[in-house]
Amino acid sequence: MQAYPFLWLAMNKPAEVTTTRKEDWGRKTVYDLLPPGLPRVEAVGRLDRATTGLLLFTNDFRLAQKLLDPGNKIPRVYQVVTNKPLPEDIFAAMRRGVTLKGGTACNPFEVQKTGKPADGRSYQFCLREGKYREVRRLVMHWGCKVRGLHRLRFGPISLGTIKSGSTRRLDGREVNQLRKMLS
Repeated sequence: MQAYPFLWLAMNKPAEVTTTRKEDWGRKTVYDLLPPGLPRVEAVGRLDRATTGLLLFTNDFRLAQKLLDPGNKIPRVYQVVTNKPLPEDIFAAMRRGVTLKGGTACNPFEVQKTGKPADGRSYQFCLREGKYREVRRLVMHWGCKVRGLHRLRFGPISLGTIKSGSTRRLDGREVNQLRKMLS
């Protein structure tokens, strides 16, 4: 079997770090956190400065583009903590899809309560596209605010026990799982 010629990394992105290569304001970027000596890699998608959790990097740009294509419906799972419990009607509405103020249509996705914290403000969202600040905008649509947003999974790749600001290489099995999602 021929070795896979591309590099794939998973990072646990900390808060207040930008997902950009060049930062004009002098803020820390995710590229500052990568191990030295790597070939050039790019982030697969973005997480805003306040969002933490799983961010993938690769130099396999063709596969990365396919993973980001909304038509491929790759699931992304987030842990969301809100300032107050979401209204009960949100669950059925999100399974149907929602049109936000300004006309942005959000495809159907799953949301469930997770029980942490115990006061009913913690949820798991599973989206299959990556629109700009989609989770935050969906929560605001129901009159709530996001207090914490953490990506747990991108397709078959889970964050696992990677410490904040650290990375790990994906193994061949994980890369093959990504490739199989698109075949």
